[in-house]
Amino acid sequence: MKISYNWLSTYLEQPVALDTLCDALTEIGLEVDGTTPLGQSSEKLKGLVVGEVLECTQHPNADKLKCTVVTTDGSNRLSIVCGAPNVALGQKVVVAPVGVTLSPTTGEPFTIKKAKIRGELSEGMLCAEDEIGLGNNHDGIMVLPNETAIGTPISQLLGSDADVQIEIGLTPNRTDAISHYGVARDLAAHLRIGRKFPHLHDPGTHTGEQEVQIRIDAPGACNRFAGICISGVQLGPSPEWLQKRLTSIGSKPINNVVDVTNFVMFELGHPLHAYDLRKIKGNQIIVRQAEENEKITLLDKKDYTLQAHNLLVCNAEEAMGVAGVMGGLNDSIAPDTTDIFIESAQFDASVIRKSSRLLGIKSDASYRFERGTDPDMVIPALQRAVNLILEVAGGKVSSALTDVSSTVPVPKRMHLLYGNFDRIIGKKIKRDEIRDILRRLDFVLEYEHAEGLQVVAPNYRVDVTREIDVIEEVLRIHGLNNIPLGAPVNYQASYPKRENKNEWQQRISNQLVSQGFFETMSLSFISQAELELTPEWIGKEIRVMNPVNDQVPVLRPSLLFSGLQNISYNLNRRQMNLALYELGKVYIRQNKARTEHEQLALFLTGNQNSESWYEAGKKTDFYQLHATVRNVLARLGLTDLLTSKAGTHPCLENQLQYNLNGKPVVYLGKVQSKICKHYDIKQDVWFATFEWATLLRETDRPIRFTELPKFPAMRRDLALVIGKEVHYEALEQLAFETASPLLRGVNLFDVYEGEKVEAGKRSYALSFVFQDEEKTLTDEAADKVMQKLMHNFEKSLGAIVRQ
Repeated sequence: MKISYNWLSTYLEQPVALDTLCDALTEIGLEVDGTTPLGQSSEKLKGLVVGEVLECTQHPNADKLKCTVVTTDGSNRLSIVCGAPNVALGQKVVVAPVGVTLSPTTGEPFTIKKAKIRGELSEGMLCAEDEIGLGNNHDGIMVLPNETAIGTPISQLLGSDADVQIEIGLTPNRTDAISHYGVARDLAAHLRIGRKFPHLHDPGTHTGEQEVQIRIDAPGACNRFAGICISGVQLGPSPEWLQKRLTSIGSKPINNVVDVTNFVMFELGHPLHAYDLRKIKGNQIIVRQAEENEKITLLDKKDYTLQAHNLLVCNAEEAMGVAGVMGGLNDSIAPDTTDIFIESAQFDASVIRKSSRLLGIKSDASYRFERGTDPDMVIPALQRAVNLILEVAGGKVSSALTDVSSTVPVPKRMHLLYGNFDRIIGKKIKRDEIRDILRRLDFVLEYEHAEGLQVVAPNYRVDVTREIDVIEEVLRIHGLNNIPLGAPVNYQASYPKRENKNEWQQRISNQLVSQGFFETMSLSFISQAELELTPEWIGKEIRVMNPVNDQVPVLRPSLLFSGLQNISYNLNRRQMNLALYELGKVYIRQNKARTEHEQLALFLTGNQNSESWYEAGKKTDFYQLHATVRNVLARLGLTDLLTSKAGTHPCLENQLQYNLNGKPVVYLGKVQSKICKHYDIKQDVWFATFEWATLLRETDRPIRFTELPKFPAMRRDLALVIGKEVHYEALEQLAFETASPLLRGVNLFDVYEGEKVEAGKRSYALSFVFQDEEKTLTDEAADKVMQKLMHNFEKSLGAIVRQ
């Protein structure tokens, strides 16, 4: 949130230096993220004056230059060559005479000298905004209002009150500090100085000629609605002071009436809205829920189809705006508007939040309403707006102030124990100071006893509902820096042993990082088009009822989509060789129930290693991915529990899967090219996914230790010709069933298909490692096991042993 230092200071009874103010804000939880100087100091604008262009002709020797004659006192005439495209006769401009030193926004200061430019004398300079340090605009010279008196020092116009914009990292719960006065209120409590609420004065007797009736048909959504009519206003530009206030925080001035409503919102934190009184048909304001599929055009000139969750402000015939979000285009203030109705209301925060999300609209008003506004600020904000509109736009109040409430705020009473303050803060704060802090924070102290006191929280503190909240407020204002290090904090908190899954997550993450992988963290949302890439998941997806972005309304059923988004993003930035992993949740409907569970996903694409003089770049492939998967499973200690088979993942080809107790827990393979094409990925992507939660449940097995082998191992090789329909895992499984317990390992070290092998078959070359734990294994014993293996391969799998 942006606030203006000068604007904020008007609500404090004592001046506070900028550095002191920023430190105090950070200490009380309104952390200052940065400051930006606005305008230019008067010293750096010294010598600049207002001038009037008396003559403006084309430069005889340059197409893009003009020769001007300017006066700065009504009698002198300065010849100045100017290259700005917008310079014109009769303009009031910023003149830098010879000898004046300019301090531009960027670059070093420089002094104006008399010179000839393309043969024509120039006795000064007509200045652009960036040339005198007032901004970054260099599109043309600054053109001042016609009524500006020539000869007026620019320091008097623009530099006497140089301002600073303060950026505050406001947390969502601090709706009380969402305005300049709200911040000042907190500062005053912390710094123990007075604060000044804007002066409100009675606008006088109303004429009674215009009355608008207010009716609330949605009492649960609209708690309070007030309004008043003003007639005879004159729309036009706001006065300079009002425009300065708005631009100091990045808000664009529109006209004097709208600017006042925005000013009051930024000043007091309460949004207002102005209607053209002519367009309030039937002189009625009705607050109601929208009808399903009702249509409306809002101020952003877009048409919206509404749902029943949207809250509307209507006249007797039609909707005029979405309450708390944005006004309607057809009922807004127009250039010929003279009579207006000013609205000040308080809506239920959850209703506005949902309405804003459904429409996909973020406005300054919805930002405040959806966090909760102060019901007690409805009338003061309205009175403040009336005072200012009468001041800057003229007119007269033409109706009584109408105030309709559907609910009355319930006082938030809390009983506080002094002992809890001491225990939780870790320091005994004097009881008088606790009471003083609470009073400065506008808490009402109802009664006190020896052990504590009872207080009522102010309505503007929507986040203070419990004793612990009040203790935090006292600590915040007392100052965390005033709590000594090593203070005996007696607040009891349990610190359970870190969950096993977190330990395993850290171990596997460390292992993958050591192998060159980078961790990614992604949002859980995907688009409808991404979902439709895999028809098997359509109908099983979980949709977000109120998506933050309408383009991504589905919760991801797999981490594959997030990974491909990340890969596409990196490839577009010429990062071609990627090894990524992500641990995250996926969401899918199973047996009509919504489920979420954790998965681990691995992604490989590009080359395994960078090209070098001694080694060409090698493409990532299935075997690199498989080795990584086996390493993860080995680290989890689960390789002996899993069986492998050809995979059935709907997004993969050339794939393998591992099963645990007959259910798939790991898939690995190449992502289908049609899916990669959707993400504009033109190179192979290898993907593996682990059912993380399922695998972790098996890691609780006790660790078994065995002695190092005392006797040597023995290797035997075997070549087989076998049908292509027989996969390697069938050979491996049969080998262990046949040769256990002597068989220690099986390895496939060659595969051949070609002229020397019958069509429909391939040749496998396998190695077998045997070892006996109790004695040295003899050749005869190993040969006997090999004979048994060959027999079973031939009988069970139709293999032909190559001699």
